[in-house]
Amino acid sequence: MSLNSEVIQGWTFVYDTDTTQITPSADGTHTQFNITWTDTEFSSHQSLTSIYAFEPWNDADSFGLRQTVELQVANATSSNWQSFTAMLSDLDMGFESDPAFHPAYAHWHNVTADNFPDQTVSAWTNTWSQVFTDPTSQTQGPSAATFSVEGNVPTGSTVTWGTPGERDLVLHQLEHAGFNDSFVITMWANRGDPPAEAIEPLASGVLNTADPIALLDLPTAFASDWLM
Repeated sequence: MSLNSEVIQGWTFVYDTDTTQITPSADGTHTQFNITWTDTEFSSHQSLTSIYAFEPWNDADSFGLRQTVELQVANATSSNWQSFTAMLSDLDMGFESDPAFHPAYAHWHNVTADNFPDQTVSAWTNTWSQVFTDPTSQTQGPSAATFSVEGNVPTGSTVTWGTPGERDLVLHQLEHAGFNDSFVITMWANRGDPPAEAIEPLASGVLNTADPIALLDLPTAFASDWLM
């Protein structure tokens, strides 16, 4: 495993370059996430890849991280994939969401059917308590912490979701003073259900730090901050 980091709007994203490359645009308007699995990486990572997002050190109340994401997923394995899932898990869910205002957990905006052409998309809140199947709009109601895209991703192909200016896919996390708003993006392919090694949220929707598997590949340099 080889780690790299990128700072986006003051947030530090740490990722494994064996499977992931993060490239912010020159003008700061959007970020490209490139996920590539070969047979070797797919096997050694149990089909998982994780990106850790650490909040700025100032710990202030703010609108936080809001970034348009272009997600490119390359199937460099020898078999077709049936699905791809991206799950956001917060560390600290002590700050309660106000449904009338805005979700306080890390979430995606614009997880809608027209943003995933040729596939079927489903999305869940941070507690998996509400599912949206082929949603056409989420301007009203909960935003998605997790989405799963069902549809063939053939071997040797690359799919792109969230084309800036056309079908914006937005990653958003508010900042709350006195709370650790850091979160992890866990992604896996092939099956709609997470493998046994996946990071599972607790009933409250927070990252299960009691389970050592939940800290899969956590960079040592950030471990103390992550567990604060």
